[in-house]
Amino acid sequence: MIEPFEEAHGVTVNLREYEGTGAAFAMLEQSRPGDWDVLVIDTIDVPRAGRR
Repeated sequence: MIEPFEEAHGVTVNLREYEGTGAAFAMLEQSRPGDWDVLVIDTIDVPRAGRR
């Protein structure tokens, strides 16, 4: 899904994969602006992520 998007728009997406919600929130806390472009989390965790 990422490669076709990159090719169609001439961009590079900074992709980081993780396992588990805890790892996602740890990534959020440790990342700097520009480290990654998109974070996909489970719907149930969206309110928690919005509070960070």
